[in-house]
Amino acid sequence: MPRLELVELTTRRTTYLDPAGPGIRRWPLLRLRALVYVGSRPTRSNVAGRAIRAWVDTGAPITVFPELVWRAFQSDVTLFQRPRGAPVRNVHIAGQTHPYRLGRVSMGVLDPDVVADDRLDPTLASLAPRPVVAQFLFDRGTYTDLPLIGLWGSVTDGRHLRQTFQLGQTHNVLWWLSEA
Repeated sequence: MPRLELVELTTRRTTYLDPAGPGIRRWPLLRLRALVYVGSRPTRSNVAGRAIRAWVDTGAPITVFPELVWRAFQSDVTLFQRPRGAPVRNVHIAGQTHPYRLGRVSMGVLDPDVVADDRLDPTLASLAPRPVVAQFLFDRGTYTDLPLIGLWGSVTDGRHLRQTFQLGQTHNVLWWLSEA
């Protein structure tokens, strides 16, 4: 069953509770990171080249692909046609504004262990691809963070997200995404 990694960012960015009150409490910023693929399920021979790291953004309604990422699988992307005379749409993300076009791509989820261990069969340690509607940025390489996997119309639709605990690990909570 593919899993989503729970990653604790070790940057200076911290979420604060009641920053104006006495005894400020700091909480680490936690993010879910997933390993996804585009198109048909990968095979043992091509899984490493097809794996894409992405953030699962629980606050994002839609998936967002930076141009540097989606150009690598451009032949698998169907960009929707803009009506004639319609203005270019922009999205504000990570403090920057970028033009985008809506499109569709087939995307699935891989267990990270598949890429690390070539003895594992990617067809058994992956979730089947689903059609995903996404924003494909035309940012000319200026957005350099990982793609964002939104929660609606995405690889998470109709699937279960659960957590398990593993003592003695850096992050003792593991997140698993499975078929419903």
